[in-house]
Amino acid sequence: MPFHLTSDQELIRKTVRELVEEIRGKPAEHIDREREFPLEQIRKLASLGLTAMLVPGDKGGAGTDTVSFALALEEVARASGTVALVLNNLNAYGTFPLAARASPELLGQVLPALVTGDKTISWAQSEPNAGSDAGAIQTRAVKTDKGWRINGLKSFVVGAPQAAWFIVIARTGDAQSAFLVNADAQGLKVAPREATMTLRGSDMAQVFLKDVDVPAANLLGEEGSGLALGQQCTELASIGAAAMAVGLMQAAIEDAIRYSGEREQFRMPIKQFQAIQFLVADMDMHVRASRLLTYAAADKRDRGEDYAADAAAAKLYAGESAKFVTQKGLRIHGGVGFTRDVPAERYNRDARAMSIYAGTSEAEKALLAAKALQL
Repeated sequence: MPFHLTSDQELIRKTVRELVEEIRGKPAEHIDREREFPLEQIRKLASLGLTAMLVPGDKGGAGTDTVSFALALEEVARASGTVALVLNNLNAYGTFPLAARASPELLGQVLPALVTGDKTISWAQSEPNAGSDAGAIQTRAVKTDKGWRINGLKSFVVGAPQAAWFIVIARTGDAQSAFLVNADAQGLKVAPREATMTLRGSDMAQVFLKDVDVPAANLLGEEGSGLALGQQCTELASIGAAAMAVGLMQAAIEDAIRYSGEREQFRMPIKQFQAIQFLVADMDMHVRASRLLTYAAADKRDRGEDYAADAAAAKLYAGESAKFVTQKGLRIHGGVGFTRDVPAERYNRDARAMSIYAGTSEAEKALLAAKALQL
């Protein structure tokens, strides 16, 4: 377990924190209130290589380790949950699977624009009746003379209206396969974005595919390997989601501590009251434990070990803790915490998604139980 970060990892944390500091406050509030997709912020993060962190250097990415990936997402989420969500998806569900499965030719056509942030890519796997049950997808791809023809409907696709490409998981016979689909392909239509209560600038939307023709070269990896790829991406995204939860908690506790020193009642700052002190202690404990679980899961992946249970534990604990910690932050802010005058309200809403995104808490519990009981 990495109790001590390397100098390179500490540098990444410091550099990202300095870069995203300008996002905190009004820019983050604007993204949330206006439901604005953070393309400008993503391009700035791309300047540090943060959109292709887990792509090897020889393939055009940053080639960083998973712990550094978690550190970066934690710092970004501390500034904006929406920006962190988009960045996690671009890595775990975008550049990572492309580098792992796309041919060198296909990767060369797509990756450069993703590395610079000029274009984005979206992951399209979930469907109205296939969320946690990824094996139940109904979207189908049928072979044609020139490649594949895809028909189906995808749900909760992050950044769908902005995407230049989609990675679509579709059924091919009795198995599933992954395809790179151009956003301007004939027959592909993006529905109006969902009016989400949380992570409001993430532009989640449904994607309709009707007789969408895809070249044979756009099959990612071997036919039938799509479900396994989805599992790999979700395990990685779970570490990212855990790190996002830690970042949201860190922001919440920092704001709560600052406010407790400014707000006075009974002629003294409220931080002098033991009730407030105990709330902060509870918050601090959950942040510390969540951070260690997240780093441990990331470190295990970096060492090439099976990290599925570790990622599930980190995601489960951090995701549930994020709701607990941000709620405590609201209580410290009192009535003002339930207004949009302070970010505590936004932290609390964004934390709601952390027990659903990249694997529900119930799914993570099922995975942990199966591992522990050897089911």
